[in-house]
Amino acid sequence: MYQINHQQIDLILSDLQQRGIETESLRLNLLDHICILIEENLEEGGDFQQYYHLVLTTFYRQELRELEEEAQLLLTIQIGR
Repeated sequence: MYQINHQQIDLILSDLQQRGIETESLRLNLLDHICILIEENLEEGGDFQQYYHLVLTTFYRQELRELEEEAQLLLTIQIGR
């Protein structure tokens, strides 16, 4: 089982923000899911960068920012009720 280190966590958080995930709770939720997938599936000594980018693509169709937009839409709908 692969063990993610603090540097890799910081890299993921920074990358998620750069890719348009501005809502902190969404960013932390994605971080949790991504870390679990990496730790459960990447072999010890495997290529973290390559596997991270592979995992990341499973969360969106065209770009990660889609998740931020959907989250904001759902929040808007919920507030409007």
